[in-house]
Amino acid sequence: MILSGIVLRRLLLASYTAFILWGSIRIGFGAIDLIIKPKIEESDKVEEFNEVDTFENDRWTSIVFGLVSLLIGILGLVAVLLNRRAMLMAIISFLAVAIVMDVILLVVAFTATKSLSRVNKNAIEEKIVNQFGKEDSASKKFTWSIENYQKREKCCGFSDNAEENLFLRTPWYKQANANSTAGKKNVTLPLSCCLGMTSKEKCRVAVNMKEARINRTV
Repeated sequence: MILSGIVLRRLLLASYTAFILWGSIRIGFGAIDLIIKPKIEESDKVEEFNEVDTFENDRWTSIVFGLVSLLIGILGLVAVLLNRRAMLMAIISFLAVAIVMDVILLVVAFTATKSLSRVNKNAIEEKIVNQFGKEDSASKKFTWSIENYQKREKCCGFSDNAEENLFLRTPWYKQANANSTAGKKNVTLPLSCCLGMTSKEKCRVAVNMKEARINRTV
């Protein structure tokens, strides 16, 4: 059954009001993120840690599309309240285009983020294996940044494999165990991988990474 004029009018009013609210929320989140988002100090940055912004968390994209949504919502309400049929049809067209663009950008951004994140992660893993613990100035800065990042994010090793320990292949591992004596366990992890000071001894000589993670020492 075809919707009556009153029901259709109410649906349009509700839709445009929702668009106004959605636009306001996006503008608000984008503005808050722009104003109060903490900045990482230059000395704590690693080149490969560059954040890959998605459609939803990019503050400028959020603000711009929030303004578009807000404008469409306001114009739509005006058109409905004033019974301007031609204006209403134009706004409905803009509304449909905006929704399609939202969906397309969201899909594209999500796909690109996953791909770029994988590239960044591979670059970090390779750099850890080659530079972590080396004595040149660039490697020292990189090592310091990795240590700080792991402490802050409570992570260890930048690997999707819970059983893998990248640090066993680093210059740091060779140096840490250069003077190891018979019967003494090798140090396998830097202190930044350890959760809590009470478990640091078990953590630093952990052999089974998966078990150590389950036991919350790593």
